[in-house]
Amino acid sequence: PKDHNVPIADEIAAVRAMLESMHPYCDEQLLTTGNHDERAKKYFSTRVDPQFLPLINYGLLDLASVGIPNVTVVRNVYDYSRPSGVVMSQVFHNVFVAHLGDALIGHAEVARKHDTRSVAALADWANTWHQQLGFILPKLIIQAHVHGAGISYGHGGHQILVEGGFAGDIKSLQYAHDYGQIGFRPPVFGYTVFEQTRSGDTWKTDLQSVRFVQV
Repeated sequence: PKDHNVPIADEIAAVRAMLESMHPYCDEQLLTTGNHDERAKKYFSTRVDPQFLPLINYGLLDLASVGIPNVTVVRNVYDYSRPSGVVMSQVFHNVFVAHLGDALIGHAEVARKHDTRSVAALADWANTWHQQLGFILPKLIIQAHVHGAGISYGHGGHQILVEGGFAGDIKSLQYAHDYGQIGFRPPVFGYTVFEQTRSGDTWKTDLQSVRFVQV
């Protein structure tokens, strides 16, 4: 909950316990950064002279996953193709999304009040910039951050957009009571599943397989 101060060591330990418990069942675990993980970076950036920031390990996901096999903290580096055809190499960085073939999964720090509008905002970014940044136009987009759940369609019906719920322990009614007056929706506990097949050197999503599982 937003008004509870949990020691950072306890949070790191909880994430590590989850990763360790999932390891026997997962060939690969990809971790994308979200606003909760970024708060350490924001804390130090306002309190430490910029010249000393490189000396600080504020990567909470790196700390939580160190030494666990098959865990990758996502760090995307994109080239940018200018309208003139000139390519600017490795000029854009992004840690909030994971690209899995034609699926894009992330925790972009965008929030909209209405159902599936947050994932629609992420889709707007992907649809606008995929060509310039050189990634596949996604057919499936899953967005976290707002803790809600819902499925809609974008790009003329050729994309499935999912708000993927959350895996926390906030009680829904209490959450809505405490924060509903400023537009928060109750969180939904659950997860999204989908199937992909390899085609050449990339993965293609079976859109018929996409479903949200509410726990």
